[in-house]
Amino acid sequence: MAFVGRTAELAALAGAFADPAVTAVLVGADAGMGKSRLMAEFAARRAADARSVVGGCLELDGLPYAPHVAVARRLVAELGAERVARLVPGGGRRGLAHWLPAFGRPEPVTDPALGRTALFQDVLALVEAAVADRPLIVVLEDLHWADPSSRDLLTFLVRNLSGANLLLVGTYRTVPDDHPLRAVLTGLARSPAVRTLEPAPLDAADVRDLLASRLGAAPPDRLAAEIVRRSEGNPLFAEALADAGPAGTPTPLRDLLLTGFRALPDGPREVVRALSAAEGPAGTALLAAVTDRTEAELEADLRVAIEQRVLARSALDCHAFAHDLVRQAVYEDLLPSERKRLHQRFGCALRADPSLTEDGRALPLLAAHWLGAGERDEALAAYWRAAQAAAEVHAYPEQLRMLERFLSLLPPDADRTLALSLAAVACLYAGEAARGVELASEALLRIESPRRRALLLELRSTLAHRLGEDGLTDLREGVALLPDGPERARLTSTLANRLFLMSQFDEARTLAHRALEMDGDERVRAWAHLTLAALAGLDGDLAETTARAAEAERLARAADDATSRCIAITCEADALHALGEDERAWERARQGIEIARAHGLARDQGAGLTAVSAETLVALGRWTEARAVLADCLAQDPPPLFRALALTTRGMIDLAEGDLDAATSAAEEARRNLGATYRGRMFQLRLLDLECAVAPDPDELLADVLHAPDLLAHSRQVWPLLETAARRTRTHRPRVRALAAELRVVGPVQEAHRATVRAELGDASWTAAAEAWRALDHPYRLAYALARAGAIGEATALTTSLGAAPFTTGTPLSLTPRETEVLRLVALGYSNRQIGEHLFISGRTAGVHVSNILAKLQVSSRTQAAAVAHRLGLLTSDR
Repeated sequence: MAFVGRTAELAALAGAFADPAVTAVLVGADAGMGKSRLMAEFAARRAADARSVVGGCLELDGLPYAPHVAVARRLVAELGAERVARLVPGGGRRGLAHWLPAFGRPEPVTDPALGRTALFQDVLALVEAAVADRPLIVVLEDLHWADPSSRDLLTFLVRNLSGANLLLVGTYRTVPDDHPLRAVLTGLARSPAVRTLEPAPLDAADVRDLLASRLGAAPPDRLAAEIVRRSEGNPLFAEALADAGPAGTPTPLRDLLLTGFRALPDGPREVVRALSAAEGPAGTALLAAVTDRTEAELEADLRVAIEQRVLARSALDCHAFAHDLVRQAVYEDLLPSERKRLHQRFGCALRADPSLTEDGRALPLLAAHWLGAGERDEALAAYWRAAQAAAEVHAYPEQLRMLERFLSLLPPDADRTLALSLAAVACLYAGEAARGVELASEALLRIESPRRRALLLELRSTLAHRLGEDGLTDLREGVALLPDGPERARLTSTLANRLFLMSQFDEARTLAHRALEMDGDERVRAWAHLTLAALAGLDGDLAETTARAAEAERLARAADDATSRCIAITCEADALHALGEDERAWERARQGIEIARAHGLARDQGAGLTAVSAETLVALGRWTEARAVLADCLAQDPPPLFRALALTTRGMIDLAEGDLDAATSAAEEARRNLGATYRGRMFQLRLLDLECAVAPDPDELLADVLHAPDLLAHSRQVWPLLETAARRTRTHRPRVRALAAELRVVGPVQEAHRATVRAELGDASWTAAAEAWRALDHPYRLAYALARAGAIGEATALTTSLGAAPFTTGTPLSLTPRETEVLRLVALGYSNRQIGEHLFISGRTAGVHVSNILAKLQVSSRTQAAAVAHRLGLLTSDR
């Protein structure tokens, strides 16, 4: 049948493919609007210069990564497994081997989360290899059915692939706001590398052309006009109306869709009925087994259904309906007994020979068919095995779904503890912490074994910590339940580290030393040393911090524990930064990032290392480089904590460059990721510093944070916060002065911050602060101190070289040009809203500028600021 219309849509796809800045196009429209036909036509028109591969999502629970597996299988077949193995780190055994046997036995993983990361990295490497070979179009069909793991992998690919010679296209039906795909679409659409496309209804001329193609001749004008009206430009509906013949009494849509099916002879109609219950496409051998036909008989029936356009023509031995709406209509037309019988037949056929379907599909299909057949025991066994299979390919959301289905089918008197425990573990890696706490709590009500209770308490504590709770009670109870041995040592070491994060430092130190004395392995001792290294940093002994971090890395390397090794390097790099050795700190961090990438940890510990260590690049004035590594970190879709840290550092750069709106946006997004209730103070304080810097009126925010009881324990993060507070508030200056007198100073960087705080308070000279920053070679903070000291020329030269918002000569306290303009408008009596309208900025941003001006001028009102403006001559006509 000829392709009609869609000129604008094809042009949009071609333009996206030609634009190297575009990675993906999301094509969304109602059912029947011809999304798949559009993509087939686009691929056909590019066949001479680009490879096209298609993967489809299926409406089948427990089948993870369905579209991506199909794409990977096709790419490996075309490129060759040996060639791909040479191009993919680890020869594909870390990730792709879980999908494709050609890569051998998968490497075992000690941390399930790392296995998922390795799989994602392998798929990325495979696509990049294919693009290097030939321009590539990847089409992922029916994303409205995508499983959670497929959605996650799509997001990862879009954020990490370049658009040059590549286009990812995802098609989906229009979904409601509460559909799980909606959040993914919204997030991806924010990226400048993603375009959206909504195929419009066909116009009247296109509908007439479609009808002529369908019927073999132009329909009578009256019939054509009626079909144009009733179909509303939907191609599928237009075809169904054409098949129904001359318009009479309006027919329900389902009956219209069944027109072609009901016109089939008995044999093909029986095959089509069976296929409607197949839970997705089915091969010839499977359909033959279910319908009791020889393959020759089946092929004859299939050919009739294909010629009548009820089924689609496929180059592969995989039979499916021409449109899913037709499949739904046929399935709904079956009697309940017919459905049950067909599901029974599919179940028996697949149980006898799982190879009748593609690798990975047999278990989820068996579960669905036995459930449809009402065979509870068979369904229970299939769901249990499907959950195990999902875990083996690191598809934890699907593992969780299969286990919850299993639990829902269990008889009331059955033992549920193992399934509950496994489901809680799946929640940890599926990002379902709240549900995990519920499942772990239910399991704990049923478990008496001290060891099993202790391990489950450890799990619930970890899940609770993900939700912003401390989880300390569970860890303490778990330690108490275990006898001396490796497991108790591990829980003790974990408890010590958690206590450190929750600022309970004395107990953390005691338990970390105790863990070192216990019968623990290298990983346990590494974590204990890391806790003690962090505590030494708080105590001012940075030499001990670096020594313990080095020992932790040695132990982690001996244990082949890349996660602990990366954390040890992070600790060492942070200590070097505190010592003012930023070049060494960044070089160490860079080595750690490479280690993380080599072990499939780029999204996890690699992102954490980048988020933390980018601060050293900012301090050194290497802002372009810092932005690049932060962009790479955020593109990895890191865990919320690391994302918040990266956004905070990026916001600090935005602020220094004078982009207050971008800095405010970064702070707001970081807060959404970190959460105000998270009790890890060292991370909260860094974000609070940025939030105070961008707030129109920081007094209320500072009132809370400056009186926090544990503030003196975190000098590393508090000194920069005090600097911001001293600059931006007069209300809380007495509290800032008191804290500055009590707060510990650890290393030369904190000493320079203290000199700056004292200068802001008027208790010391700006010259002393400038010299402290000069010794550290921190150019931006040096420029600020120089400007405040009156050395405007050197300060301006530094800010110009950095790309920072320049300081303006002739104004006190180095107002920026934008602040000078705002001050002029304040003196003219403009409100914040009027300032915003005049300068094309938001009223909120104008308010922040006014607040900064008052603090820099050391005045308390707009009237006093206006007086300064008059004194400076900012109201003269030449301005």
